[in-house]
Amino acid sequence: DRFTVKKGDVLITKDSETPDDIGVPCLIADEFENTICGYHLALIRPGEGLNSGFLSHFFQSEATRRYFLAKAAGLTRFGLNARTIRGLPIPLPELAEQTAIAVVLDAIEFAMLNALSVIAKAERLQKGLMQQLLPGHLKPNGIPRAQSEFWGHPKLGFVPNGWEVSPLKQLAEIQRGKFSHRPRNEPRFFDGPYPFIQTADIVASRGYIRKHSQTLSEEGRKISRMFRRGTIMITIAANIGDTAILAYDMFATDSVIGITPKDAVDSEFLELCLRMRKSYLERMSTESAQANINYGNLRPLLIAHPTTNEEQKAAAAPIMACENLILAKEQKIVALQRLKKSLMQNLLSGRIRLPVNGAAKEAEP
Repeated sequence: DRFTVKKGDVLITKDSETPDDIGVPCLIADEFENTICGYHLALIRPGEGLNSGFLSHFFQSEATRRYFLAKAAGLTRFGLNARTIRGLPIPLPELAEQTAIAVVLDAIEFAMLNALSVIAKAERLQKGLMQQLLPGHLKPNGIPRAQSEFWGHPKLGFVPNGWEVSPLKQLAEIQRGKFSHRPRNEPRFFDGPYPFIQTADIVASRGYIRKHSQTLSEEGRKISRMFRRGTIMITIAANIGDTAILAYDMFATDSVIGITPKDAVDSEFLELCLRMRKSYLERMSTESAQANINYGNLRPLLIAHPTTNEEQKAAAAPIMACENLILAKEQKIVALQRLKKSLMQNLLSGRIRLPVNGAAKEAEP
């Protein structure tokens, strides 16, 4: 009975193989039958005068994290003992203000959870649209094509009537990025005015490369290659087949290839088609010191496509709408995380006080 979990309890991790996983809190928001707190957790049951939500947020604060990290004992496994947890100093406002602080921080967490839920739904929808629109199983208006509306291709299977199958080299100009100097990290080549992207920038992007993590100097520019806005970049080493479109002119390393669509080819449609072929390209890659594909692998890659730019845009538009929604929600989460961190630093330390008029209401999801 002593360790039965009850609504309002706060559990924290007290044993872990890494110190960063010490003191991670969880508020028990519902009643659970026959549920016992495990040995590697500590169960904290707030008494009168201490709000459970306030305490849970306080365990997430930087001050508490520093306290636990300093106290965690161990070499290969780290742990907190009950005496250390009991000794945690807590700046404690009156109960009504604790509740108000918990309401504010809960509201931010609810907003982040809502954004994560939207992202998960949009990703499922996007995956389904890609599987249906890019091979032409669905028309852009959402109507399925009948079996009689397809013709058979010996390698790609059923292709919609009116679509063509072309090797990538007929749809786009293909050039490898460039950064020939070794060693790569000579300081004289970097920290100038020219945007320079590498594999990680493409992997971290969503549809479009909108930022860069490194720049080239004038000397660095001379040993690299620039690609224009709208070029599709694809990774060819380590990470295989990750793609994204340049949002502005950038220079690129030799571990990526730039694919510049010709006038009749929509860049978003072609990028999505290449994205769908990622697993195929991974299988094609050769295993040496690291997996890689080369310029010769991409040139003959077959793409089924509508013949007009307008039809390609229509097929890509719903998929990119999902992409833009996901990006917006990810940016919202980042902003909410910054806001929560700032509020925790100020509200939990008492640097900013919340006005309390009567009893604060509990937050609703």
